[in-house]
Amino acid sequence: MDNSRKHFHRSLQRGDLAVIPRKIIVLLFLLLLIPGSVAAQGIADPKAGSDYAEKNCAECHATNDEDPASPVDKAPSFDAIANTQDISAIAISVLLQTPHRDMPNLVIPQTAREDLIAYILTLKD
Repeated sequence: MDNSRKHFHRSLQRGDLAVIPRKIIVLLFLLLLIPGSVAAQGIADPKAGSDYAEKNCAECHATNDEDPASPVDKAPSFDAIANTQDISAIAISVLLQTPHRDMPNLVIPQTAREDLIAYILTLKD
């Protein structure tokens, strides 16, 4: 283990928050906000989420359970996402807000994101 990793691990053991990468801190902060928006409201519209997916996501993802494969090989189908073990509204929200190397950095408005999450969860077997 190189010196920087040893320092990082020792700092974590001491509880030094300064060494935690900023992205992780931001992600943890977002996780604290999500339950109040997605899970607690329960007012998301799966039909609006389906419409949003067809307009904004179908270019790369199979967005309904009728499409067996996504147009882009690396893009998982919404059905596959919905049926990922232990998937939840919170997990999908984090996925939608976390940059991915092969996915454009999309800014999905909160209401559309909640609708999209509700729609994806309807695809769960």
